[in-house]
Order: sequence, then C-alpha cells, then structure tokens
Amino acid sequence: MKTAKNSNNADGPFVTSSIRRKLMAIILGVSSGALILSGLLIAFSQVAVFRRSMVDDLVSHTRMIANNCLAAVSFDDPEDASIVLQTLASESALAYATVNKADGSILTFYRREGFHGKAQPTPSLGGYEFTAKWLVTREPILLDGEIIGTACLQSDFSELAAFRRQIMTIVFINLSLVFLVAWLLSSKLQKLISGPVERLTETVRDISSSRDYSIRATHISGDEVGVLAKAFNEMLAEVELRDRLLREREKVTQEYLDVARVMIVALDSAGVIALMNPKGCELLGLSEKDVLGKNWFETFIPERIRENVKKGFDELMGGEADGLDQYENEIVTGSGEERLIAWNNYVVRDETGRVVSVLSSGTDITDRKEAEEREASLHEQLSRAERMKSIGVLAGGVAHDLNNILGPMVALPGLIEEDMDSAVQGDALAKQEIGESLSVMKLSAGRASDVVRDLVALSRRGHYDRTSTDLAEMSCLTSDSECIRGLKEAYPDVSIQLNRASSELPVLASENHISRVVDNVIRNAVESIVGKGKVSIEMSAKHLREAHSGYTIIPPGHYAIIEVTDTGNGMEKEHLSRIFEPFYTKKRKTERSGSGLGLSVVHGIMEDHDGYIDVVSDVGVGTTFALYLPIASEDERVAEKADDTPLIRGTERVLVVDDEPGQRFLATKSLRRLGYTVDVAEEGRSAVRLFADAKEHKQAAPYDVIILDMVMDPDFDGLDTLKEVRELYPDQKVLIASGHAENDRASAALALGAEWLAKPYSVRSIARAIAELCREDKA
Repeated sequence: MKTAKNSNNADGPFVTSSIRRKLMAIILGVSSGALILSGLLIAFSQVAVFRRSMVDDLVSHTRMIANNCLAAVSFDDPEDASIVLQTLASESALAYATVNKADGSILTFYRREGFHGKAQPTPSLGGYEFTAKWLVTREPILLDGEIIGTACLQSDFSELAAFRRQIMTIVFINLSLVFLVAWLLSSKLQKLISGPVERLTETVRDISSSRDYSIRATHISGDEVGVLAKAFNEMLAEVELRDRLLREREKVTQEYLDVARVMIVALDSAGVIALMNPKGCELLGLSEKDVLGKNWFETFIPERIRENVKKGFDELMGGEADGLDQYENEIVTGSGEERLIAWNNYVVRDETGRVVSVLSSGTDITDRKEAEEREASLHEQLSRAERMKSIGVLAGGVAHDLNNILGPMVALPGLIEEDMDSAVQGDALAKQEIGESLSVMKLSAGRASDVVRDLVALSRRGHYDRTSTDLAEMSCLTSDSECIRGLKEAYPDVSIQLNRASSELPVLASENHISRVVDNVIRNAVESIVGKGKVSIEMSAKHLREAHSGYTIIPPGHYAIIEVTDTGNGMEKEHLSRIFEPFYTKKRKTERSGSGLGLSVVHGIMEDHDGYIDVVSDVGVGTTFALYLPIASEDERVAEKADDTPLIRGTERVLVVDDEPGQRFLATKSLRRLGYTVDVAEEGRSAVRLFADAKEHKQAAPYDVIILDMVMDPDFDGLDTLKEVRELYPDQKVLIASGHAENDRASAALALGAEWLAKPYSVRSIARAIAELCREDKA
C-alpha cells in the first residue's frame, strides 16, 4: 500500500492531534461557522434595510423641498427657497442641498456646518444614486406639468456607519455568548465519542509496544466505535493465532536452516548477502558476521566467471527469469579454495510484482563431479581396453593365419640356398640370379614377419623371455642407436635431446620388445612435428604412494619412467582416446610412414610387461608420452643369459602335429636336413593315437619331442592333445609352436611344462629350440 511522504508536515498539527481535540475543533468550528454566517447574514440584511430607509427618507425630503419651493422658483425668490431649505438643519446626515432653476442655475443652497466638500453629480430626475461616500437624490419642481426647477439633496453615511457598528457589536456579543455555550457543551459531549476511541487507541499502543496479541479492548459501547472495537478484538484473535503459527513456522524454518545440508544464501538487489545458513558459513569456512553485508560476487565468485554469474543474477533481478535451475558455478571459500556448487534459485517479489531479492540453495558437488570424472575416465579406459581387446583377438587370429602362410617363405629360402650348388651345377650366373631372388624373398618375408610380430604384440599375448634389464643401459636409449641416428638424418630440423638416467633402472623385460616400444614412441614424436621442433627423452625412477589418474589409472608402486616430449601440434581429446587403435593416425602420410601399428604395438607390449602409458597433449603445444615399467625387486634381478647357441644337428625322433600342410612340410624338411627322424600328424587326435598304440603295446614313448601347433580343431586343440599325451607319457617333451597370441589355453600348456616356439620359425630357431629341450633332458 502506498503512503504519502512527510504526511506530518503536509497535513499540519491537526492530523497529529488527539481525537478529543479534533472533535472539539470540529464542533466548535462547525457551530462557530454557522453562527458567524447567520450573524453576518442578519447584519447585512439589517444594513440593507437601513440603507433602504435612508433612501426613502432622503427621497421624501427631496420631494417635500420640491413641493415647498414651487412658489419660490416660480417667482424667482431665493429667500423663500432658503427658508424652506433651513428646515433640513435637523437632519444631521444631510450635508448639502440646492434648489435649481430650469436652466440649471442655483436659486439657493443649504450647506451643513463644517461641510466643505464639493457637490456630487446629481442623478436623473426622480432618482437617487450612491457614490463612495454619499447618497444623492434629485426631484423635479413642476408647474402645470412643466419642470421649472429641481431640488437636490446630498447626505453622508454617518448614520449608516453608526448603525453598522451597532449591529456588529450586537452580533459579536451574541456570537461570543453562543460560542461559550457551545464550547461548554462540546467539551462534555465529545467524551462520549472520544473516550471509547482513546481507550481503543491506548489498547493499540500497548499491543504495539509489547507485541502481546492476547490483549483485548474493553468497555465496549454499542455504537459504531463498539462495532469497531469488537471487530478489532476479532482481528486480534486472528492475528494472535497467525503470530503463533508464524513464530512456530519461523522456529521450524530456522531449524531447517540450521540443519540443512545445503548452502542457503539470500542476496538483495545489489548482490549483498542478507542471509546465510550455518551450512553455507561452514562451506565458506567463515562465521556469519564475516559473511553478512559482503558483496557476494566481489567476495566469493572467482574473477574469471564473475561477469557471467553476475549477468545471470541481473536477469533474475530484472524479472527476465524466475529461476535458473541447476546452475553450476565455482565459489571461493575463505581459505581461497574453489568449490563447485549446483544452485537452485528463487526470486522474491513485493506486492507490486517487482523482484526485491534472490534466494538460492546450493549443493557442493565438487567431490561428486570429481568422482563422475574419475568414473567417466575409468569408463573410457574400460571402453578403450575392450576395443583393444577386440582388436587384439582379431590381430591374434590374423597372426596365426599369416604365420602358417609365411612359415615356409621364411625358412625355405635358407634350405634352397643350401641346395643351390647342386641345382645350378656350377652355373655362376644362374646361382647369382637365384641368390638375388632369394634375397628379395627373404627380405619380404622378414618384413612380413615383422608385421606378424606386431600383430602378436598388439594381441597382448606374446610370449616374451623377460629378464632383468637396466633401462639406463639399453642401446635404444643412446644417441648412437640405429633409430635415433636414422631419425636425425630423415628429419634434420628436429632436435632430439636425450637425458640419460644417472642411476640404474632395473626392470624385468624383453629388451628387444622394449626397444621396439621406445623406437616407436620416439618415431611417433618426431613425425608429429612439422618443420623445426624438439623431442626430449627423459629417464627417471619414481615411487607412487597413491594411484595416478591420467590417461590410464596407474596403481601405487616403484616405477622406471621414460618420458618422450615433443613440440608438435598436440592432439584434441577425441583423437587422444583413439591413438592406440591400429591404423588410426592424424599425422601426415609420407614415404617414411610405417604400417600404422606403431602405437598399437607399444600398447600391447607395455601391457604384456605389466607397464602403463600416460599421455598428456595440448593442442598447439605438444605431447608427452610417459612409459611406466615396474622396477624389478632384488630377487628378480637375474643376469640375462647370452644366446650363443650354435645351429645343432640331432638324431632324436620328432613328431610334427600341425593342421597346415605348409607348416608340416617346412618342419619336416628342416628337421630331416638337421638329422632328425620326423613323422607328421594332421591333427591332435591322430597324434594321441600314435602314443596310445605305443602305450597299448607297452612300448616307450615313440618320439623324443613333439612340435605341437596350438590352434587346431576347436574341439581338440594343442592343449587337449598335450593333456592326452601327458596322461600316457607324463615326461613327454613338447614344443608349443604357434604364431597366435598366447592365451589362457597356451598359458595352461606352458604351465604343464611345454616350451614355446614362436612362428614363423627359421631352421636355426627350430634347431636351437629342440637342442635346448633335449639338452635339459640329458642334463
């Protein structure tokens, strides 16, 4: 409800006076006004009557003078006319009189003693006229109907003034007496009205000062004031009830504010904090007195987002939005820490609909957001691992099939070279041409074998001979390594800076495979740089006391770390999540580009070595690959055996079990050339029958060594064959020959004592494997 400003000054003391005084003033004012008006009307009417009598008297005297002066005018006798005028001496108000001839000349005149004024202009014949100070009359003197002269009289207002004073005196005295009587009566009668009102007013004052709504108005009369008092008591009863409910509600609300586990803050139109609950103070790490009255945005909103948050607040204050549900922004606590808060906002309006404040409740979601981000990161890593696992399964199957195809191509050129002298029969040119062809075949077969090995590494189940290796002394991490020298020659604008570790970094690893990892990562870093740039290689040891959440989750432990940092263009997040997928790349394609399996191989080999990869990349800045390998314990640090095994011939009996004819042909030809007695079996059940027949005839094991393919008939593979044979001959020597990734069944076969022979194998590798297996038996 709108109220007038400065009402006390505008309305005067009457408004602030008591109702008793107001009633007195009203009664006396109205009665006095009425009496004064009636007195004035009486006075004016009496004065008007007196004026009229003056006119009538003066006109009568004028007529009388005109009649009495007829003879004097007729005979032109001034003396006779003067005698007539002397009769006017008794009239005190008459100041001047004249008798005029027909031509207007004065026959005679009368002047009151002491009158020195001028004669006033006369009115028309038979009339009168009032001037400012005079009443003038004029009457014709007639003889036989002919005007022979005029009589003029001039009277002042002395009698009128005296009469007016007399009348006003009488009126004043009467009014004073009546006013006195009215005041006496009103002072008694007004109490009948003002008394109940004043008592009601006193009751209101008591209630206002004490806030005790149980007080009631008493001595209630039966008039309108009594009705008002009754209504006031009823209103008090309702207000008392509402006040009690409001106090209870306020108490409950305050309890809610005190125990609420969300932050509640109220801001006025200027963004100043008007209310904050204990949870909000706790979250800010401040007391209520340190918070109230502060500007919310300037004190508790980070500067980088202050403008946007203030814009949303201004929209709420402007009525452009009723609320911004689940609006999230950071706040700064008293200690300077930033917390992420999810807000629900509500605008408070006055009765006109204007927004006067904003009430907000906020939930601290910092920990939840971090947990969600960790969960999302884990989900992404799991999804990535599932993709890599699927790719690995595919790669393992492809590697198995390619091994079976490439096996003869890898081994047969060597056998053909041995037979070439007898085949060409001394033809040097033919020998040279065949040798060149075999060299190309061997080179191509070798490159194809490298791709197969990459696929095996990608499948994450390669069979590695892991020994204690010092990363700080690995040849691939020297400036003279073949990879680094080649990259410096191919990319002269890229500087490669190597910082070797000052102490040893012992790990259990296959040096050949870790070298491939390092070479691939360094090559990837160099190729990511367009134009001039730098690649830095750092080696260090680090103990993680807590899990490190990066590209992958790295558990606590002691690690040897190789960090390769480039100054390339970096990668966007969506590309970063796919970098280890085969053939996925954002680098430019050149003639030096590889097969597209480089980082995929890195991923597979690192996981096979129980290692981890962390990748950090900023667009326009560069990328850092960090390779984490567990540092070997003292018990694991065993010196690697030197591989100086020569190509050894033998006479043992060997059974080749493989479902691929090419593999059976290669193994048979290679082993027979080395002096071994060789038989073949096309599948596992056939091999088992050979041993079963010997067992049935109580013979010794028919073969010294079985070269057993792992992946054959799904219903009866290498593991099934091994188990059946071992049940018959527990000491039977078995080489698991497979180019497929090592899976659970292959691991089970190795656990039963079988040894591993990786496909595609050469004559030297198969000879060394059989020789070592038989040497162990002889020992």
